[in-house]
Amino acid sequence: MGLDMDLYAVKYLDDFKSTPPAQRAAFRKVIAAVGIAPFKPHDSIPSIAVKLHVADWKNAYHIHRWIVDHVQDGEDTRQETEVQREQLQELVALCKRLLKKKDREEAAELLPLLDDLFKTEDEENYYWEEAYWWDLKATLRQLGPLLDNPKLNAWEFYYHATW
Repeated sequence: MGLDMDLYAVKYLDDFKSTPPAQRAAFRKVIAAVGIAPFKPHDSIPSIAVKLHVADWKNAYHIHRWIVDHVQDGEDTRQETEVQREQLQELVALCKRLLKKKDREEAAELLPLLDDLFKTEDEENYYWEEAYWWDLKATLRQLGPLLDNPKLNAWEFYYHATW
């Protein structure tokens, strides 16, 4: 058990007559690749969503809290939530800043853990030593290339966490 956190990139494609030809071609390629061509939807709206799992964390409580505070308006919804590209860029910048200094007090203020997470001080110290900084590095390894990839500029991002 624990906190499982996932980030998805989603691209919506359609085959409307008004859709640009390159996007219509992408729609047809995707439905052919997944083996459902020709695709005639029941409700006559020829659209699909391509959803890619692009990042994940396990028990990265401080990353989760940041998303709850900055994306979900402080309410842990446990539902898939859209995350703006700018918000992910802000998180990346914060991780870089904190990793540069590795100042625990500053990190606890700017990227705090969940409240009442640990039963003992030893548990909390262990988390700081073994997981906190590692999770920041993992965040940079996952989000840096994702945000730098121009092919993903038109994609939307969604976050989901489960306990």
